[in-house]
Amino acid sequence: MEILSALAKFKRDRLEEWCRTRCLVAPVKDGVAMCRVLGTFPMYVDTTDMSVAPHLMMHGFWEIWISQFMAKTIKPGNRCIDVGANLGYFTLLMGLKAGASGAIQAWEPQGDLASLIAGTAALNGIKVDLHRAVATDVEGCALTMRTFPREGIGALRGSAAIGTGGPIIDQITVSGTTIDSTEFAKQPVDFIKIDAEGHEPQVWAGCERVRKESPNLKFLIEFSPSGYADAAGFVDQITGDGWKLHTIDASGNPKSATKEALLNLGNGFEMVYLCR
Repeated sequence: MEILSALAKFKRDRLEEWCRTRCLVAPVKDGVAMCRVLGTFPMYVDTTDMSVAPHLMMHGFWEIWISQFMAKTIKPGNRCIDVGANLGYFTLLMGLKAGASGAIQAWEPQGDLASLIAGTAALNGIKVDLHRAVATDVEGCALTMRTFPREGIGALRGSAAIGTGGPIIDQITVSGTTIDSTEFAKQPVDFIKIDAEGHEPQVWAGCERVRKESPNLKFLIEFSPSGYADAAGFVDQITGDGWKLHTIDASGNPKSATKEALLNLGNGFEMVYLCR
């Protein structure tokens, strides 16, 4: 099976079964293993993570419906940005779909996770413009991040960490800047995924120029209304600029969504697709 084509064409249950039959995991060093994802591609994972890594090691994929959506949406030659890259699974998928003619930028402020992303990219021959920083709305700032190592995530002070089941182990100081201020953003961008644990409005504000100067741009944003100071206002900003709201169904296809439906998520969250 040619998995990148299959992701865009085959039914979810067939893809999941095939990926599971192809799972492999090999320890590399304390706390790090290499696993095979999407039945084909090597990827480094943090074995102490109890959120994403277990799925990658046991099943060989993460959020297959989102994987399918991205495989259908990202095209060869696209320029893509992954904000809140975590272990880098979606960074890898972006790089594979965009190919050698495309370009990928990834943002991950936690140093150990960023190092795994760099390693996975090298294993797969993918060039990634890796920012070990927070994408935010202020250029050249320092921010305090609360870390939740058991779940492999972090949340900025003042943001909500959605779904965290473990204690806050540490607070780290991380650098932050805007997407607009990067060299990568001087050219139009085709696809941006934002998963920033309640910090999505600030990331959005920090890519205003990219939004204006990228005619083919599409977004996939984790929307978590309980994590925002003004969730309704954030939706109004998005729709006021002409972006249409969609959620992703179980088969990886977009379906129209409304402001009211998103606000009614309460303490939940949804991956929201935006296009013009």
